[in-house]
Amino acid sequence: MRYVCSGIFMSSIYASSGVNSWNYHYDVGDPMEEASGFGYVPGSASYTTINAAIVPVMQGYWTSFIKHLDPDPGRYLGSPE
Repeated sequence: MRYVCSGIFMSSIYASSGVNSWNYHYDVGDPMEEASGFGYVPGSASYTTINAAIVPVMQGYWTSFIKHLDPDPGRYLGSPE
């Protein structure tokens, strides 16, 4: 809520003013974090374990978006458009 709601709110303000904006929401579950009920477990590193395979895919989308304002041209090989 802290980041998602404020991000959506800011994007809606930009949109209503005719300014281009992008709102990114990445919500990947991690069993240990979900089981804790806190959303984050100090010391956990799911990006190196259970979610490791998604890291290069997300890096590809982000890098492509930064370079081209489009996540697809430079996406990770084999990842969906």
